[in-house]
Amino acid sequence: PWLTCGGGCACSPSIGLHAGTISDGEGDYPLRTECWWLIAGRNIQVKLEEVDVEEGFDFLRLSSCSDPSCNQSLPIASFTGNSGANKTFFLAAGVMRVSLLSDFGISAAGFVATWRTDSEGYYCNLA
Repeated sequence: PWLTCGGGCACSPSIGLHAGTISDGEGDYPLRTECWWLIAGRNIQVKLEEVDVEEGFDFLRLSSCSDPSCNQSLPIASFTGNSGANKTFFLAAGVMRVSLLSDFGISAAGFVATWRTDSEGYYCNLA
């Protein structure tokens, strides 16, 4: 299992961890940015603990990717405003992408999510 991330938000990639917390960082999330986190493994579980993004303009999205490049994905869920808190999402195997997209207007507190995977699972070369 692994987690990688990028964009304009707080990011702490890991290889070999089976659980953790992801968020956009302390304070309000940045304007005009896309932040993303990729979680790979088996039996992926992501629980949205808190969600607070600008209603109708900023979005938190979850999707399932066919491979680690995440060039092709299928939507799982999309949230705006403060909907989405205390919801849990599962993926049997592969890669789950969590994305925060913000426009140039107003930012908000963002999101906090916990994640976990089984101890045995999907491995790949991140290089």
